[in-house]
Amino acid sequence: MYQITNNKSGSLFETNQTQIWIDPNNISILEKHSQKDEPEINIQLKDEKYIDWHHRKIKIYKTQKSSETNIHTDKLTIRQPKKGDKLNGKKLKDIMIKAKIPRRHRHTFPIVTNNQRIIGVLGLVNCPTVQNQTHCYFNLSLVDSELTE
Repeated sequence: MYQITNNKSGSLFETNQTQIWIDPNNISILEKHSQKDEPEINIQLKDEKYIDWHHRKIKIYKTQKSSETNIHTDKLTIRQPKKGDKLNGKKLKDIMIKAKIPRRHRHTFPIVTNNQRIIGVLGLVNCPTVQNQTHCYFNLSLVDSELTE
């Protein structure tokens, strides 16, 4: 069973497990998954490390104290966007639309949270520097997988 949807920006071919998006500039093939299956990663801020995220890497690294520091915790969570997410009082969906992020790619942006509060969207909105309990400072950034392999 499949469905084909056409609109002014391209065509979407869908099956139960795959989406193929065809527009004038590219073809995207995406594996479908449900919201229940979305990964959620809990991070202990102790050491520098890389985390795999949708064929990209998130770099967590120690840094010097920054004026942006306003979060004191040993634990952060990285997850995918959820319906109704807000950052600084603005709907995350509206932020992504304004940044011209296609709907089919929005689920690939890692959301960084502290106690269920969104503090950043890697690749879109910078995260503040985070201080852990041992007074080390950490930054998170999204890096291309080619750079770390």
